Amino acid sequence: MLLNERLIQKSKETKISQAEIARATGISTAAVSKWFSGENTPKAGSLKIIADLLGVSVEWLLTGKESRTNHLSNIKVWDEGSELEDDEVEIAFYKTLRLACGSGSMVQVSDSDKGFMRLPRKLLDKLGIYRDRTFSAPAEDDSMKPTINDGDIVYVDENRDFIKDGKIFAIEHGELFRCKRLYKTSDGGVRIVSDNKDEYPEEFLTKQQMEEQGFRIIGWVWKIDKVENW
Repeated sequence: MLLNERLIQKSKETKISQAEIARATGISTAAVSKWFSGENTPKAGSLKIIADLLGVSVEWLLTGKESRTNHLSNIKVWDEGSELEDDEVEIAFYKTLRLACGSGSMVQVSDSDKGFMRLPRKLLDKLGIYRDRTFSAPAEDDSMKPTINDGDIVYVDENRDFIKDGKIFAIEHGELFRCKRLYKTSDGGVRIVSDNKDEYPEEFLTKQQMEEQGFRIIGWVWKIDKVENW
């Protein structure tokens, strides 16, 4: 499979149009059309934006293969002293999440647990996401397989903390941080669904149970970075 064929495949899977790719990269739709036809190839800067938009790596776009590195070793994290490129923004990356119980505080982490991830500014602008209201963190366990695997990096938009049926959200429930699909119920409660339905059955909470059990939506999971393990 060639690069343009992988572009076509992923754009169909994600339902991201050539026009959306053109807007995100700042390239004309005619030029993007040539990428899809195989007539031209995107330059390095555009490739990174396209890869982030489609939820794949640049290496996969170029070769069809992913690096087989262990857990978080292929995740590039910067400290505050690193210089930002003009087209990049920094968002918080929490290696270890420890949610405050019932205080309304987002995350409590030590300085050694906090870093920063860099993303294309145009991608966040396109999705209407504020860099100071989004964060990234590793996912744990296999309850959301195959969508989210153990060690994958999830990106959470804290501004979208209301249920849109079927979307994946980061939630706090009983002092635990989890990623689940949520659905509203007719009584004002919530249906909590795992993609790994064989091992993790659906949960139902009434409105009263949500309050009693300290259930809250942290934000919408808007991006998932796959991390390959050996």
